[in-house]
Formats: sequence, C-alpha cells, structure tokens
Amino acid sequence: MVLFKKNTNLSRAEALQQTEQNIYRISKYFSPSSYIESNISNGFIGKLDEETANKLKNDNQVAIVEKDQTIKIASLNIFDFEQTENVFKVQNNAPWGLSRVLGKPYLKSHEYLYNETIGQDVEVYVIDTGVHVTHKDFGGRARWGANFVNTINKDENGHGTHVAGIIGGKTYGINKNVDIVAVKVLDRMGSGMISSIMKGIDYVIKEHEEKKIFCMTLQLLNFYITANQLIKRD
Repeated sequence: MVLFKKNTNLSRAEALQQTEQNIYRISKYFSPSSYIESNISNGFIGKLDEETANKLKNDNQVAIVEKDQTIKIASLNIFDFEQTENVFKVQNNAPWGLSRVLGKPYLKSHEYLYNETIGQDVEVYVIDTGVHVTHKDFGGRARWGANFVNTINKDENGHGTHVAGIIGGKTYGINKNVDIVAVKVLDRMGSGMISSIMKGIDYVIKEHEEKKIFCMTLQLLNFYITANQLIKRD
C-alpha cells in the first residue's frame, strides 16, 4: 500500500490528477512481478516485491509504503446469521443499553428519549462485515454501498448488522431515522485485509457529502499508518 505526499493547496480534481501523474512516474520502478491492483485517494494498492518497495520508499514524492495485513472485528463471535434474527425484537420498554445512554435517572424506568426529527437525511456508512439491509428493524432505511470482499452482498457474520442496529435500528438504535449504507470489507469469519479497509474508506471519501458519517468497529493489533493517513488526508 502506497501513499504519496499531499499538496494541501490543490483542489480535489488537481489532487486526483497529481496522483495519476505520480503513479505514471513511479511505474518505472516496478519489476516484472510488481503491479497495481487499484487506485485509492492519493495512492494505490498493489503487489510489490522487496526491490520495488525499497525504490518507492526512497522516492521524494512517496510518503508511506506499508505491507498489507489481516485484521479482525473488535469482538469476534462466529455464528450463523439466522441466529441473529431474534436479536431485533420490538419491545415496549427501552433495552438495557439504551436506558444507560441517558444516564442514572432512566436506569430503573428503562426509558429512552430521542428526537424524532434528528437524523433525517443523514447517512451512516458501516464499514464492516456487511449489513442485512432488508431486516425489518431498519424499515427500508438500509442499502448496499460497496463490497470489497470476494463474496456475496450479504452479512455472513452478523457483526455489521449488529453495529448497524445499534446505530439506527428501530428497536435498539440510538437514532431511529438515519439511513444505513453497508460497506463490506470483512468476510464471514470477521477477518479482512488492511487494503480492503482502505478501499472501503476511500469509497466513503469519494461518496462524501454533508450529513454523512462512517463507522468502523475493528480490532487493530498494530497502528496502521496508511489507513490512518488516508482518513486524515481527506
């Protein structure tokens, strides 16, 4: 994974053009076995041998060269998705977790108070294992955005749907009005590559407008410079 140094004085269009020029320029370093898989904001993801990677590290326009690695969801719980159907049930009293959002006065009463208008026209991108977008708890407010895993458009793990439910589900959600957009970067085991995460982040950056948010709940064993810088830069 490679990121170029960024010129903050450029417009988005000019920055994109500069990235393309940089990619064309550094292609001279590539060995026959090295190649680019996909472009991302201000950089690219590719297969590089050690010699090519070292040449790129010494280029004065390259900020970061980092090896791809596997990551996992924050709390890995492998189960069939069918078992999650019972998680979302309509209850007269607010769930335990929601009552704690409001603090001590509401712990015993199990009440959750929220503004019915807040969250309308707001989209939350859930970068995770995918989302069961047709689940009744989302009331038609969920849709697929992108899939960067070599598998079907379905939450095969359940973690992404669980996170999306906490964000915007009718029963357990903090906000009952937001729209959920599924960005799948993790497989049925809750694992994925940093490069897939970066593709997901890059997708959200390019989709970005006002009233858009993205959420990741992942366990990173190390600090990944490329992913952090990609977010900071945009």
